[in-house]
Amino acid sequence: MTKAGVTRRGLIKGAASVAIVLAAAKGGQVFLSSSPAEDRNQRDYSKGLSEHEANALRRMVECLFPYQGLDEGVYQLVVDGVSDTQGVEQVGQLLINGVKQLDKAADGSIWLELPEGRQVASLKAIESTEFFQLMLNASIHTLHSNKALWELIGYQGSSIQFGGYIHRGFNDIDWLPEQAS
Repeated sequence: MTKAGVTRRGLIKGAASVAIVLAAAKGGQVFLSSSPAEDRNQRDYSKGLSEHEANALRRMVECLFPYQGLDEGVYQLVVDGVSDTQGVEQVGQLLINGVKQLDKAADGSIWLELPEGRQVASLKAIESTEFFQLMLNASIHTLHSNKALWELIGYQGSSIQFGGYIHRGFNDIDWLPEQAS
């Protein structure tokens, strides 16, 4: 178990689908911004996303990967990367329609204003949609391929050069219930 509550096994399991969205981040690399709050105020939403849509997508990523101590600017990296995605037809419209779907599920409210439990329930209800899968895979790729974030989320990095995971977390399975002796 790591400081952030993520096991290597869970991280590897989630990262297995990264190949699907290699185009989700600019050239496969994502860099931390120096001032996320300043960037957010000056952000250009010319890719078709309104501020509400960008904020909803960022909150969605926070719900999917609720790492403690990460600044919202880190989660915004996913939104910025996925809105630049190449190779997926009509990505912008898919994102806009996805946010509309979340707002519709809020029963007359705005999804962003719902309590966290209802936000998560709304996300679970749409997890089989193309929109959800795109955001999930973009989040996995963007957050977990950035070496600058690894220490913040408790990931030690590749173990290949150390002989694999057999001695570096292979047995980190604290998410399974203990068996009675």
